[in-house]
Amino acid sequence: MKSFITSDLHFGHNEIINRCARYYRDIDDMDEGIISNWNSMIGYNDLTYILGDVSFRPLKDTVSILKRLNGTKILIKGNNDHDLLCYQEFRDQFDCIHEYLETDDLVLFHYPIYDWNDRLKGAIHFHGHMHGKP
Repeated sequence: MKSFITSDLHFGHNEIINRCARYYRDIDDMDEGIISNWNSMIGYNDLTYILGDVSFRPLKDTVSILKRLNGTKILIKGNNDHDLLCYQEFRDQFDCIHEYLETDDLVLFHYPIYDWNDRLKGAIHFHGHMHGKP
């Protein structure tokens, strides 16, 4: 079993293509590209931490996409996940859901943190939200 970390998938979010220079024709091309890339790297027995902002698509479409993604998924809530989190069908796509998570030497959060637990002992902080901005 391998573990992966990703963030800000933004399925169905048209503006993210230009804002973050994602090289896709449109949102359908982007969504299919992400699914294809995901499944080429992540196996059925692998674990992926998603650091928020999963999808801008309606519930039915989002659930359909998540079911196509290999492996077990753990969600760290992002600022754009609130509406979908109201639905059990969305929540059921994840092994567990957290606001913030510390595991071994990792600190996982949607937002960047200036200082985090065990930073001086080598803990690494992974975050999303910034879309390439410093």
